[in-house]
Parts: sequence; structure tokens; C-alpha cells
Amino acid sequence: MAQLQAHRGVSTEYPENTLPAFRAAVRQGYDLIELDPNYTSDGKLVVLHDDSINRVARHGDGSALKEQKNIHELTFAEAAAFDYGLWFSPKFRGVKLPLLADVFALAEEWGVTLKLDNKIWGFPEAVREQLLHMVEETGASVALTCGDMDSVRRALKTGAAIHYDGAADEESLQRLAAAAKDAVVWLPYECPQTSWVTVPFASKERCALVKQYARLGIWLLSEYRDCETACRELGADVVETNGSIKPVRNRGFLADMHTHSRNSHDSKCPVAEMALKERQRGMKAFAVTDHFDMVDSARTDLYGNLRNSAKEVTESRDGHIQILTGVEVGHEVSRPEDSLRVLEIQEYDVVLGSVHTVAWGPYERTPYSLIDFSRMSGEERKAYLHAYFEQVRKMLETVPCDIMAHLTCPLRYITGKYGIKIDLRQFRPQIEDILRYIIDHGIALEINTSGLHDRYDDFLPQEELVKLYREMGGYLVTLGSDAHVSERAANGFDRALEMLRRNGFRNIFYYQERDSIPCALG
Repeated sequence: MAQLQAHRGVSTEYPENTLPAFRAAVRQGYDLIELDPNYTSDGKLVVLHDDSINRVARHGDGSALKEQKNIHELTFAEAAAFDYGLWFSPKFRGVKLPLLADVFALAEEWGVTLKLDNKIWGFPEAVREQLLHMVEETGASVALTCGDMDSVRRALKTGAAIHYDGAADEESLQRLAAAAKDAVVWLPYECPQTSWVTVPFASKERCALVKQYARLGIWLLSEYRDCETACRELGADVVETNGSIKPVRNRGFLADMHTHSRNSHDSKCPVAEMALKERQRGMKAFAVTDHFDMVDSARTDLYGNLRNSAKEVTESRDGHIQILTGVEVGHEVSRPEDSLRVLEIQEYDVVLGSVHTVAWGPYERTPYSLIDFSRMSGEERKAYLHAYFEQVRKMLETVPCDIMAHLTCPLRYITGKYGIKIDLRQFRPQIEDILRYIIDHGIALEINTSGLHDRYDDFLPQEELVKLYREMGGYLVTLGSDAHVSERAANGFDRALEMLRRNGFRNIFYYQERDSIPCALG
């Protein structure tokens, strides 16, 4: 397997060119991180791809900037006043514009190589020399991308590794090899991500020529089949990916990311009891994700329950299994501020977003688990489910969640309890819109197995929707038993893993400190 380079960090799951995206690349095991230096009007070196900040900057309330703002015309203080995470997801509220010096410091601490984009050679001379001096002085491992021999010679003076994306004819490669040993020469792979390039794509002949003189880098890949072709047929030494291709890590590591304890209103299970059963069933980790549903606020102390849940998690840790602190925010669309407030009371490893109560007709404050759907007409059930999917979509826009839980959960009751079949094709546009949103905003799809132990006997969502998610480019999946009693811990995970393999998934994920950690499927 070639080395893997994360394009702008893990930019499929995190806001690009930010510290969270870079930290994720380290935690997920990437060998190199590609990033884009830029500069402000007062000479501060920052990390930003576009010269305009408008695509990735937001006001504190999440609104877009109305006037075009160029980073070169703003002081650092002016540019840093905006939010650089909200454009991607509510989860990343408060992410700052990173200084290049801070990224260098963290790279030195993390032991990862940073590869700087070749745009630096177009900087004003004073800014460029300031950057190159930083490279000379840093203790971090840095590679500089060069497009010609003049930039190669200047880069060599800094002690940085040389990555080259200029002319790749034999004469140019000979000059490069004479000047820089172990250089990496980059060629684009023909795929949707490189449809805009004008230079020749990688071919067997071009790649064979490059490998006579240097190491071969191939960019920009998002599919495993392309990565395997690049390695096996083209001989790639380094592959750049947007984040959808993962380093092989944690093979066989299983985690149950959705369980409840006696700190939820509908469970009496101690955390220690759940931990014992999860460990017996082969889990290396599990998350205690007790409920936060405002519909229950009149009969229970929701905030107190979550504090008790976190305390019990801490007291139950014994070194035999990793116990993660989480919360399931069962969102009511009418009160989005509560989902933000709950995240302020303590830090979590994982946040689930779900909808348990649909604001529809006479059932506005009734959880669907308590509704007798046999009393509804077919048209009423259809309207109810349309409202449900609409509210799931709104939930995703307001709850800063890591995982979307049990997408088709009402069917566990409509079909499983009352035996009423639902044709999901009539909701296909809404479901596709939901799946596109979570793919584009780095939110994981939970494979919830709670329906496997009752008459419903299916996943939430069903395999046909998991297959659709994969066909749309989704890969970020977690397993959740939704266990409220220890006997249901990791229920049906063997079936879930078989289903995921059958549909081409390479990894499952768990969350720690809100970061996604891939686990290779064996």
C-alpha cells in the first residue's frame, strides 16, 4: 500500500484546511497532510485555499458574507473575526482561521509531514521568503511543492522534501533527479475530482518514466478501486485522497456507539452491567448515549441525568473496555436552542442526532413509539412520515451531531408492531436529500440493529438505503445496538458487518473526543 496524503486534511469529514481537519488526519493515520498557505494584508501567514474567504467564512450566527472579502486585503484580526467551521456543519461552530506557525508547531508535536501547495511561489517575494524562513526554522517535517527547477533549487536550501508537479518529460526528470534525491513527482489520475486539470493524466508509460527518476505521487482519489489501480498498475508511492480512502487501522476493532443506561428515562441498566456484556460480545469500546429529549423535560431532570451518566461512565472504567461518553439529542424542531445548550454542560466523545417526536397533527408531543398507527388512515401515515423525514432534515441543520441515528426508526413500530407495510419509494426524494446532506457535512450514518430482536427484524435504515448511501459516495458508518438492557448489547452486529461488506464498505467508525476513527473491516 502506498503512503496516503490527506487533501486539505480530512476534508470529507471536517472543514478543510483547519486544525480539526489536520488533527483528524493524524488520528486516522495519514502519512502526509496537504495544505494551502496564504497571507493577510499585515503579513500573517495563514492556511486558506481561496484568496476570497467567502466560501468558508461565516458570521457568528452562521450567515454568509454578503460582500466579497479577499484575504490579502484583510488584517489577520479582521479575517480571524469570522467562523471557519459553520459553513461545513453546526458541529464545528467556533473553528478559527489557522496560522501557519500554529500548524507547524502541531505537526512537530504530532510527527506528521506537511506538504505545502505550490501557490507559495506566486506570493510576493517578502512573504515567500518569510514562509521559507519558517520552513528552515521549524522542527516539523515539511515538503514543498515545486513546478520548475528554480523553485526546486530555492526549496532545497530550506531542507524541505521536494514534491514536484511541473513538466514530467525525461529531460526535466533527469534535472530533478540530479538536484533532489527522493523527490516525489505528482501526476493527476483521471477521475471526477481532476476533471478540471489541463496537464496529461497518469498513464502506465508516464508513470514508468517518472519512477526511473523519482517517487510517484498520484492525485486526487476518492474511490478504493482507483487507489488499488494506482498502486498495482501505476506503481504509486504516495496517493492523495480527500479523506474517503483510509489508512488501514484498527482491523477487527468493534464499537457499539449507541447504548442507554439507567440515566435514560426508559432504561434501568447500570453502565457497569452494560460494559460487562459489551466486552463479552467482543466489543473494544462502547458509548453511553443517554437521552436528551425536551418532550420529557416535565417528568425528568434531563441535564442532571446527563451529568449522572458521565459520572457513572467515569466510575465504571476499568481498563477492560473503552467506555465513551455520549448523548442522544432527540430533537424537537421547535426548540433548536436546547440542542446547543446541552452540549455546553460537558464534553462528549460522541453526539447522536435523532427525531423521536414528530410535530404533526394531534401527535405533536407524542413519541412515535407510543402512537397506535393502526388507527391512522394510509394517507395519514404517509403525511406523518413525510413530516418525520422533513424534521430529520431540519435536525441535521441544527443539532451539532456526529452521527444520524436510526433514520427509519418509525417503521420499527408501524411495520414491526402493527404489521403495516410501508413503501419507502414514496419518500425517496426526502431520503436522498437527507443522505446527501450527511455525506456533504461529514455526519455518519448509523446502522442501528435495535429492530433485529423484534418482529420488525431489519436494520434501521434498511439495507436498500444503506446501499443507496454507498452508491451516493457515503462511507462513514457506525454500529449502534440502541441497547436499553444489557442483553441487547451489540445485538446483531455480525449481520450488520456482513451487510456492510456485501455493499462494499471498507471501514466502520467510532468516535472519540468527537473525532471519527476508522476501523478496517477484515
